[in-house]
Amino acid sequence: MKKWPVTFIIISIMLTITLTPLYMLGASSENLVLNEDFSSGNLDNWSISGNVSIVDDAGNYAASVDSSVLLSTLSQTITSIPTNNLLFNCHVKPINFDDGEIALLLVLISSGNPIGAIGVGFFPGAFTVDEWNLISSEGYYLPTEWFNATGQKIPAFDTVILSATTSLGNLVYFDDFSLAPIYPEAEQEEWVRTMPMTCWQVWVNEDDNFQFIFWYPYKNNNWVRIYDMEGNMVFEIDLPVNDPNLIVDLPDGFYTVKTFHDDYENPIQEFIIGK
Repeated sequence: MKKWPVTFIIISIMLTITLTPLYMLGASSENLVLNEDFSSGNLDNWSISGNVSIVDDAGNYAASVDSSVLLSTLSQTITSIPTNNLLFNCHVKPINFDDGEIALLLVLISSGNPIGAIGVGFFPGAFTVDEWNLISSEGYYLPTEWFNATGQKIPAFDTVILSATTSLGNLVYFDDFSLAPIYPEAEQEEWVRTMPMTCWQVWVNEDDNFQFIFWYPYKNNNWVRIYDMEGNMVFEIDLPVNDPNLIVDLPDGFYTVKTFHDDYENPIQEFIIGK
């Protein structure tokens, strides 16, 4: 069976991830990102994969991430995180964005071990091309407590790996990265869900298995069901709320994925995957 040529399997989903509101927060002026605006005209403090370079955009230096090599990434490891409440901002200017994805990811690490990740993915049509667009998590927080699938508390993170990625031939400029500490100012606000559980990304991993990342799981009843092309269910799981990452070993072929919460007649999402 022919394999997909890249690590991403494209799903017809336009998706923006919003972090969960907890407090009215006050942002510090401190920026934990080094060489955040590339004003020195170089990529010092950044790691690159693929075709990444500095570009002079009308007198303003920015990072040019060109995924003509299928996948290109700009990343930075930030240590000595003073608090696990962080405000993230950056500017994105798509030059060519007709296919693939623009993704921003924060991988959270505790004592050298990854404990979670928060990310956002954008598809064609999400941004104004040839103009700078702001991405911000202002007013929202990164969780200060993490729990694994068995309910055990995971230590607070002390390191963040920030990455900006493009795929499938995009040419995108990135600039003005900021990761600033924020602190509670007042009373706790009531949590309000703004979107259902959503599959953010699915790909075929290095072990030739389907791998999924889900956002916004519920406290319970996070059902993922996979059917073959004849309509037979070949896989089923109720995802734990604190571990919404899923790896499924299935033979080569095409499958229909459906997700459910409390209405088992009408799926939250339905899409086709294949390898």
